[in-house]
Amino acid sequence: MNSHTEYIKDNSAVSLPIERMGQALVLAGGAMMFVYSHSNIDAHNVTAIPIVISSNSHWVKKQQETDIRVREPRLSDHAQVILGENAARRFGVFQQYSSGWGDGHGEQLSASSTAALNYFLNYFDDFPVEPSLFLTTTGNLQLAWEGLDGKAIELDFFEDHIVSYIEYMEEEKRTPLDAKGIRELVDLIKKI
Repeated sequence: MNSHTEYIKDNSAVSLPIERMGQALVLAGGAMMFVYSHSNIDAHNVTAIPIVISSNSHWVKKQQETDIRVREPRLSDHAQVILGENAARRFGVFQQYSSGWGDGHGEQLSASSTAALNYFLNYFDDFPVEPSLFLTTTGNLQLAWEGLDGKAIELDFFEDHIVSYIEYMEEEKRTPLDAKGIRELVDLIKKI
């Protein structure tokens, strides 16, 4: 559930504070927009674009709460380059999954998780290794790879945060999806 909804005058793209990434915005006419990032992002703003809600999607608005299902999350061109062909191919497979995959419990690919991954990867010109891309049963994306010491590193991407597990530190950490938190996580990843 997105905890904030904002009304906007028309359906053109708008620049918003970075804290708005992953949120739904409702236009004055009732259309919806989704806040996402792209490779031209600066450290303070994201872009909101109109989203398509399929006829079989469900969305409910209760005062300040909106639950939306975005029809097709998209991996940015920059993210595809950073992650490599294998991850881009796997992402395409994940897009095809409907709710109920994996023994009936898997959720569809989350647009918010995809936006978080795209945003995170904007902080890299290249990645230390080619990570593996996974879809969790909650519909979130996960990157996993081995560090230089051979120990596991996993990042799970959520609407407003990233959960990292770094085996050699024996630590699971929740990083807010803001410029400061991401920079700290990126600096750590580049060291290991």
